[in-house]
Amino acid sequence: MDSFTNQTINFQELPDYKKTTLTPIAKRYKKIVIFNLILSNVILLGLTISVYFFLLDEVETIYKLGGLFILFLILILFDFFTLMAFKRKSYAFRAQDVIYCSGILTITHEIVPYNRLQHVVLKQGWFSRYLGLATIECFTAASANNEIAIPGLELEQAEQIKNMLLNKIIKTDLNEPTFETVLLEEFTHLENDFSHQKKEIDGTN
Repeated sequence: MDSFTNQTINFQELPDYKKTTLTPIAKRYKKIVIFNLILSNVILLGLTISVYFFLLDEVETIYKLGGLFILFLILILFDFFTLMAFKRKSYAFRAQDVIYCSGILTITHEIVPYNRLQHVVLKQGWFSRYLGLATIECFTAASANNEIAIPGLELEQAEQIKNMLLNKIIKTDLNEPTFETVLLEEFTHLENDFSHQKKEIDGTN
């Protein structure tokens, strides 16, 4: 029987994921980001102007203009940070897991081991198809939503990544024991224990 060990973990010897070289997403994806920002800004400003000048007649014009100015400043700040965050989006596929980095004020490193993946989806919007880009979404059993979504990938590269991840999932499923196998092993173990105990009882008699 193997001896039980419970050694202390030396955190200095653990691999540092931050030292991994990350690949930035395609620069053309910035066009999609800018398009989405312009579209959302136009819709939000249009709705706000409609409410201010057609539904709020009792409010003085100076206050309406002041509200629009504040909203305009908020949109400018939001757009600025969104464009800055674009530079942070990067990824890496390592031997055992996938890493995705994003954020600007709060930098997030999402790491998902391949043995947790359940399925992979390749998505393209109409603008992404026009630019030849795609998004890879990785799903795990722990979450109904995607665990990691990597946008701004070249379509050919995204298809290669999808095939690679699907092969990882298939290998993981083949290596994992099925319910029937686990049940059979448990039954065999119990049967061996019972036979061993019976021999000990017969020996004492």
